[in-house]
Amino acid sequence: MNKIIKVITCFIILLTITTGCTKTSKYNYDSPSGEKIIVSFKNKYNLDITESNPFEIKNGDDLIATGTFITAYGYDYLYKSLDTDTLVEGKQEGTKDGNSYVFYRFAKTEYKYLIRIKDTDTAVTLTSKKSKDQIEELFKELSFSKEK
Repeated sequence: MNKIIKVITCFIILLTITTGCTKTSKYNYDSPSGEKIIVSFKNKYNLDITESNPFEIKNGDDLIATGTFITAYGYDYLYKSLDTDTLVEGKQEGTKDGNSYVFYRFAKTEYKYLIRIKDTDTAVTLTSKKSKDQIEELFKELSFSKEK
């Protein structure tokens, strides 16, 4: 019986350690199109996110990325310009959480995600001057959706 209690105690401690490392936060934003947008952030690196538009993601005073909500019209305009803008490199398209996105390097100085939020007239630009790996890792931790 004593051995079973020790095993259960060890399991609970292990579970607490492995699940306690990631905290998911949700932030509500008013988009330019008048919709309520939820940004969910799996914050395993203990970063800070501001609740303004544009929003900033920081590690203390170090700015990791800036996100700006734009309209669907703004998204379409930016999306169409990516093919002709000579400062755009390495364009990659995909979907995440049902949202379409384009990832690219701009002017050899920053990485950008252009994200169209499904079932909305809203999009987000996410910009970072950090490394490609850092912004890709950050993007994995973010999700965007319309408030129901």
